[in-house]
Amino acid sequence: GETSVFKETDNVIISGKINNYENKIGQNTILISRRDFFESMIRKSTSINSDGTFKLSFNTTYHEQIYVNYGGLFSVYCSPGDSIHIEIDMDFFYSGNEELIKFSDNKEGKMNTLLTRFFKEKPEEKYVSRYTAGPVAESTPDEFKKYVYDREKDYRTYMNKFIEKNKPSELFIKWVDDHFKYETWQDLMRYCWHKPYLENIKRDEFELPDDFHSFLSDYDMNDRGLFTMNHFGFLH
Repeated sequence: GETSVFKETDNVIISGKINNYENKIGQNTILISRRDFFESMIRKSTSINSDGTFKLSFNTTYHEQIYVNYGGLFSVYCSPGDSIHIEIDMDFFYSGNEELIKFSDNKEGKMNTLLTRFFKEKPEEKYVSRYTAGPVAESTPDEFKKYVYDREKDYRTYMNKFIEKNKPSELFIKWVDDHFKYETWQDLMRYCWHKPYLENIKRDEFELPDDFHSFLSDYDMNDRGLFTMNHFGFLH
């Protein structure tokens, strides 16, 4: 049979309820955003019923991280055939506090609860400026490469302790491994254009050490069964 990741077969159902929806004025639609292989976001929305309930579905053939947008964004990790129910307190619309989100008590819901806690408790103090120009602007190529690999090493130390303590599923471990691996590689790829942009240098005049892209030799083109947002970002 056909095994292409582009052949859509399995349905994923995301349903839920906005608690206290009747009492406040807020967004009357809920939106999911997914990445595709062509550097774009696929968005799908549905209206929230008067009692605060909602339901939408999509097709996928692989494990993928999606974003749910209701005032703020939060991640949901889906697999083909999953049915995930989410309760969202109305105050999330105003605060973005992920503690106001509760996943269903089934297998996929429990894993999303654990993944949310895992990333919330991740030690960020040294790396809060990842999404700003800071480390890129301040670092030579070799320094930046060391920075992102030191960061990944710290995160994986935390990951191993978390796994030892919580004994999560193999799929959980694949999610967090994919997240950290492609976070590093994505940032290294971004450095190649972000650094010359910050220094007002033409990209073809920006010189990188010969071994800067050595990590690409570790990339497996068949690694396509599971996609975090970082993984999609690397492919773009």
